[in-house]
Amino acid sequence: ANTSKVVAAAGATPTTMPMLETYDALKRGLADGVLLPIETLKGWKFGEVCKYTYINHGNAYGNGFFIAMNKEKWNSFPKDIQQIIDKLNEEWFEKQAKLWNDMDDEGRDFAMKTGQKIVNATP
Repeated sequence: ANTSKVVAAAGATPTTMPMLETYDALKRGLADGVLLPIETLKGWKFGEVCKYTYINHGNAYGNGFFIAMNKEKWNSFPKDIQQIIDKLNEEWFEKQAKLWNDMDDEGRDFAMKTGQKIVNATP
């Protein structure tokens, strides 16, 4: 809902569609833009059909990734297993952050090779 407000404030008409339909909608001119992580420029090949990328780190991708567990189940694990899971969570966080940063870099590079103009938002 907040993203729709940002799009409307910019003078555009917000809409939603399945990811699988987005590439074709952009290619055919049914949509003028899309708000997605920069990695999708390569991963979903949006760099082939978009002329510009506007990078806005202040309103960037904000979905959290997490694994949830029932507290009763967690408490049923021995302390050593809980410690192993906690340690793996810390390692996972660092590895995932690097992976997403690397994929964003690949998306940016892919878009630049297609001649796309990349604009960084100013604060």
